[in-house]
Amino acid sequence: MRESNLYTIASLDNLNNWGDTTAPFLLYLNQVKQLPQMTQTELQVRSFFNNDPLTFQEHKSLPYRISQIGRDNAYQVARVENNQFMSDLIDDLDDQDIYETEIEQVVEMLIEGETIRDDVENFIEEHGVCELENFQAYTQALENYSEHTVNSFLENWSLDDIDHIDDAFWGHFDNVADFCEDYFDQIGESIPSWLCIDWDATWESALRFDYYFDEDNGIMWSVNW
Repeated sequence: MRESNLYTIASLDNLNNWGDTTAPFLLYLNQVKQLPQMTQTELQVRSFFNNDPLTFQEHKSLPYRISQIGRDNAYQVARVENNQFMSDLIDDLDDQDIYETEIEQVVEMLIEGETIRDDVENFIEEHGVCELENFQAYTQALENYSEHTVNSFLENWSLDDIDHIDDAFWGHFDNVADFCEDYFDQIGESIPSWLCIDWDATWESALRFDYYFDEDNGIMWSVNW
């Protein structure tokens, strides 16, 4: 530990304001920077009677957590646990230092319930720590599209482009002819019902330069975004 900042969170005088006058505890919050790039928070609760420190698990079960101060401390508990999870997951200290901001963003997502640890672990295993800056956008894309659609996008573009999936996605089609017919319907072109159109030829002569058809997944992507 390189540094320690001690903050008094509560004292005996304001215990009555918590709505629980039976909680004889003094609560202290020690913020310690365990690694150059990872800030951890260590909570220390001491008994009012003998000043013995309570364990971390005992702290998590204390009744004052229903108060605002308790909720704030619950947030710090979650931060400790998720920082430790990320520290264990990314055991390279150099990586932890380089990607400190990205790690902090993921910790916040875990605390807020925007993702789960399994998803974080799978993402790092598949894409690497270097792509953590795109994790939030990747998670958002999975909320809006199926996994196979997101994977189809990533087969043609990179995670750096994941913010543009909305711009690129046109829809699901069985073939390019169906897409061409839908395309002209979408842009409002009026085509006489008696006119016979070779939609495959239309694709080959024009639309294929502006769109890409993923035949394996039946997805049409715009390439002009």
